[in-house]
Amino acid sequence: MAGAEEKILTITVGLPGSGKTWWARQAGFDRAVCLDDWREKLWGDRSIQDGPGGTGLLIALHNMEIREALKNGENVVVHNTNILKKHRRPLVEMAREAGYQVKIVYFEVPLEVCRQRNRDRPDPVAEAVLDDFARRMELPDPEEADCVIRYSNIV
Repeated sequence: MAGAEEKILTITVGLPGSGKTWWARQAGFDRAVCLDDWREKLWGDRSIQDGPGGTGLLIALHNMEIREALKNGENVVVHNTNILKKHRRPLVEMAREAGYQVKIVYFEVPLEVCRQRNRDRPDPVAEAVLDDFARRMELPDPEEADCVIRYSNIV
């Protein structure tokens, strides 16, 4: 568990294939929370966007897990794409209500690198979705969080 001085919720921002999940699992967080993991638990497939119970159930369970982790004082990373500010805002509010600092890590990886990594995955995102996410990406604003980091993991 994180100490009182270390209560940080980390939010990743990046395209599919940018390395968010890999990084989140390697970085030593107490808990890594992701909508794709909940899709797998609920519907048996990370690629299903809207299964039985709908996205309302998906998001409710996801947020419940985050709140539980914050309540327990855990060091948490939410490693969704989080490309829109309107998706990051509720996470920031949850963290603030729990007395947490907020860190945003933006994965700055060229679209072509994300495309190649995506093709190499066992469960690739549709190219049209990747293109749409790239087009709609809202870069993190330093005022959204206590700390915004630009991370490039091109290997």
